[in-house]
Amino acid sequence: MQQLKEIQQVRLPVPVSAVEARVAQLCGRPVQAHNPFEELEVFHLRLVRPGRSDNNPLHRDVWLPDYDDCINIYVPVCGSTPQSSLSLVPGSHWWPESRTGRTQGGAVYNGATYTVPGVTSSPTELQLIRPNPGAEQVLLFSPYLLHGGAVNLNPDETRISLEMRFWQK
Repeated sequence: MQQLKEIQQVRLPVPVSAVEARVAQLCGRPVQAHNPFEELEVFHLRLVRPGRSDNNPLHRDVWLPDYDDCINIYVPVCGSTPQSSLSLVPGSHWWPESRTGRTQGGAVYNGATYTVPGVTSSPTELQLIRPNPGAEQVLLFSPYLLHGGAVNLNPDETRISLEMRFWQK
């Protein structure tokens, strides 16, 4: 299963350097796909089956060690629709940490255990949206943005997406 989830960057159909160059252009500074903290050169493939607990809980990536200074990219591969796309809370990357409560360790939802902490509380109702990037589009977002936490509501189609992270070079 881990071989399916972690995709070695050298297996991409384009050179990683070309992807880094494009992301650097969008960000206005040099970036690298190489994780400098874990010595990893992988991207993550996510499969979210209809009605299953395959998705991560609502979280911020900065709640994980060494993810506070990277940029995230969500690449829909197939099955991404307004009912299955990655969910997020617009503007939440500007919120102070005290605005949402979270689990101390990995979250447990519907009997599934996750490695990422999950949101437990908020003083206001969280307004999740599901942007659905079209063909030749991706979603680029801050690790401070609340995202995840939505089940695939497609009746019979699995969502497959590629998750990429880039750090300043």
